[in-house]
Amino acid sequence: MFTCAINTSTNQIYDIVKNISYLSFLFMLFLILTSCSNNREQQEVLSGADQFWQNLSHHCGNAYGGEITRKPEGADLLDGREFVVVHFRECGDEELRLPFHVEGLDGEWNRSRTWVIFHHGDHLELRHDHREADGAEEESTWYGAFTDDVVGGGITEFVRENNSGIQTGWRIEIEKDERYTYGTIYDGNYGWRLDFDLTNPIETPPAPWGFE
Repeated sequence: MFTCAINTSTNQIYDIVKNISYLSFLFMLFLILTSCSNNREQQEVLSGADQFWQNLSHHCGNAYGGEITRKPEGADLLDGREFVVVHFRECGDEELRLPFHVEGLDGEWNRSRTWVIFHHGDHLELRHDHREADGAEEESTWYGAFTDDVVGGGITEFVRENNSGIQTGWRIEIEKDERYTYGTIYDGNYGWRLDFDLTNPIETPPAPWGFE
């Protein structure tokens, strides 16, 4: 009788422990599934502007090399064979600053340009900060445009209309950890296009002119 009582008690304890472990497993599984569901919901409620901003900010602090992949016929601002670098230098909740460095065919660097993007709720604003080598503002600077109410998480356009009604402006594309593209657009088509390889960060360049 005594032995039987001990065996019964041991089995009961084993069953209790087993049940507790099983319940703990179910509870942990519930927490994991709930967390995944919440993450999906948070991603779903992000606006296009927020997704786009998040994709850009993901690369903050890194610099990437690139090339000019399209050049308007007759344009002489750049030769088209230069090595170009984008530096995700400053990232905030409402402003991103991306200096754009160009190594000329003579090996000299032009560090005059910075792309500045502002976050205004559901839409974004792009501006171009142009500086002389001494840091003074160039005559043509701070031009840009706004997005409309629809902003894609991976591609967006900053559009303005000229006197003829044709839309001009700029387009930025980003494939997270793959490619960053900046270019001018005319009537929906690329004029200038620069593509940067986001798979291979390079050494960060010096500060752009005027921000040493």
